[in-house]
Amino acid sequence: SCKSAPIVEEEQVQTPPTPPPVEELEKVVEEPMTNANELIFPTGIYIRETERGKILVVEPKIIYDFASTNMTTMTHVSLRQVVEFMNLNANVSVIIEGHTSNIGIAYPYNYKLSAERARNAKIYLVNSGINENRLIECPLGESLPEYPNQADLRRHEFVVITSESDLQVYNSFISRLDVRKETTYMGN
Repeated sequence: SCKSAPIVEEEQVQTPPTPPPVEELEKVVEEPMTNANELIFPTGIYIRETERGKILVVEPKIIYDFASTNMTTMTHVSLRQVVEFMNLNANVSVIIEGHTSNIGIAYPYNYKLSAERARNAKIYLVNSGINENRLIECPLGESLPEYPNQADLRRHEFVVITSESDLQVYNSFISRLDVRKETTYMGN
């Protein structure tokens, strides 16, 4: 979970620094924020309600090549949509989830890959003018296989935080995931 990322021994693999805990977003969420009905959406962007919260849906979906953290031209198109959304909604914070397929070892390999993907998206958004305090990285590795094929699992997702309640819903859901556990996803 994002609240307490697993620790990797240095002799196994060099992992990036542990992302800050999700609780740090509470500093950003102290003041009342707009609710989902008051959000401003650029053309083609919308919210998908899930058990873990409001997922910002961008097109094209951000999908990575197998075992890659390199952003494609289409990744940049989608991240520019996230920048536009965040510029239009100045009181919104976003949790940047990094995901992988279940090919490879769940931990540390897929976890590290998802951490690098989340970090790359955060760097892009910060370099595009989004305040770093509005963003948090949450690497989830292969722990959340929500799509019907392996390629769609290698993705970013952006969870929109508009209130303390949104953060509580997210933390509650994420606390049940185990990034170390091998998934049994059987898609193609």
